[in-house]
Amino acid sequence: MSWLIGRRLELKAAYFRHAESHDADQYVKLFQSEVKFSQHEDAIVFPAQFLDLPLAQNEESLRGFLKTAPYQLIVMVDADKSLKARVISLLGKDFSREMPSAEEVARALHMSVSTLRRRLLEEGTSYQKIKDDERKAAAINYMNSPQLSINDVAGLMGFDEPSAFFRSFKKWTGMTPGEYRRSSEYTEHYRK
Repeated sequence: MSWLIGRRLELKAAYFRHAESHDADQYVKLFQSEVKFSQHEDAIVFPAQFLDLPLAQNEESLRGFLKTAPYQLIVMVDADKSLKARVISLLGKDFSREMPSAEEVARALHMSVSTLRRRLLEEGTSYQKIKDDERKAAAINYMNSPQLSINDVAGLMGFDEPSAFFRSFKKWTGMTPGEYRRSSEYTEHYRK
């Protein structure tokens, strides 16, 4: 649902019919909300205002999404409580959409932009570095999928022009996308 509306759907609760199991704490990490077991039905609860948002996706973006599913859906939450981890969670994995600004992220985290910047600096990073690192990791993940052309990867990364993607990929990795696909790094990953 977050992918369809182009922004993170913040859950209030997740209910499950099955009884609580030994890994119940994993449910809390995954859903980042109240979790209850042995309920009369499976359900997720979120603010009704999300139902009024327009769909941010179309047939073309669906085709691109299906080529890479479930990568764009996986935003695993771990025990890392750092601000950096919270920012990464807000960014998600769908880089075909416009990235949220530092102001939007700060607002979602209930802090000022200057506080966001200062606290990230205290953790040895910045909002721009986090965005660059996440985009680089996603680009490499897509490039490691041989069924995706370089132009497919550029589109999935939100670049209208493949040449802009080529420049960014070279800045991130030191290689053009073509050089990367001919490199031993790609060949070894492909063999796995």
